Amino acid sequence: MKYFVLHGAAGNARHSVAEDRYVLQRNRVIAVMDRLAKTDSIQAFPWPAAPRYHDLTQVLSDGLQGLLFDGVSDIRQRLGKLQDALANMCRDR
Repeated sequence: MKYFVLHGAAGNARHSVAEDRYVLQRNRVIAVMDRLAKTDSIQAFPWPAAPRYHDLTQVLSDGLQGLLFDGVSDIRQRLGKLQDALANMCRDR
C-alpha cells in the first residue's frame, strides 16, 4: 500500500500507511482525504456497472493499439473507424 500511495494513489486502506511520516510528506492528499472522511464530507459508493463494459474496452483496445503501434499512415481514417465502431455499440444497446 505504501508503494501505491507514494506513486500516485490518493487513498489507502491501511492506517499505518496514512500515519507514516514519509508518506505524509510525499503525498499531502492523504491528510486532506482523512480529514474529509472524519467529518463525513465525502462518501464512497459503487458506480453501477456499465452495460457491455467488456465490449467497450475491447473496441477501444483494438482501435488504440492499431493507432499507437501499427505505424498507421492515415490517422484520421483510423480514428473514424474507431468512432464508427463506438457509435455502433451505442446504437446496438
